[in-house]
Amino acid sequence: MARSKWKFSYIGKELVDFNKNNTKQLQIYSRNSVILNDYIDKVFYIHNGKGFYKLIVSKEMVGHKFGQYAFTKKKPVFKK
Repeated sequence: MARSKWKFSYIGKELVDFNKNNTKQLQIYSRNSVILNDYIDKVFYIHNGKGFYKLIVSKEMVGHKFGQYAFTKKKPVFKK
């Protein structure tokens, strides 16, 4: 189910502080936060449950969520 229209896009608390500080990189735990135009060409480290995945935001990623780019499961490898 999608988020209600009257609610705005979700942005984590650490991302709100990130806009004020103008730092270059940030560790993110909220994978459901939306990528905004302000985050283009900045480095984020997204938590995938075990470690952090490095993500450099590009123009095409705007409007999507951070969790789409940090996979939580490994692809299975089968022995031959």
